[in-house]
Amino acid sequence: MHEATPVSPDTTGRLLERARALLARHPVVDGHNDLAWAVRELAGYDFGRADVAVARPELQTDIPRLRAGGVGAQFWSVYVPAKLQGDHAVSATLEQIDAVRAMVARYGDAFALATTAGGVERAVAAGRIASLPRAVTRSTAPWPRCACCSPWACAT
Repeated sequence: MHEATPVSPDTTGRLLERARALLARHPVVDGHNDLAWAVRELAGYDFGRADVAVARPELQTDIPRLRAGGVGAQFWSVYVPAKLQGDHAVSATLEQIDAVRAMVARYGDAFALATTAGGVERAVAAGRIASLPRAVTRSTAPWPRCACCSPWACAT
């Protein structure tokens, strides 16, 4: 087993600067984020009670961490558990699409709704995180575990 070579604080600082510069030119596109479901469970989609503009250690996501991580585009998973069927699944999906849109509107200084690659580029150029709703199902069916229905989820 190899021992780690100690890195000086000066080297660490230079490497961190390089990483931040790289992320500024090539931001992260995160393909899956369950924040809408988490806010549903925590606060019934009330972003006043679950304000993600500040650090939220009880959630996996908040705007400060998205910014610190260099996220330029986020696919917001509109998650519906397999136990929800029929009208209940449709209602939960539509609620979450509405929640993502409400979040983008509430935090317009941080997020911009994007439905195309051009929309992502415009959001990033404006210093905002491109936000793309993405319908996801978890199922025991024989098809892939996650199914994306973004075109209709993003339709205006």
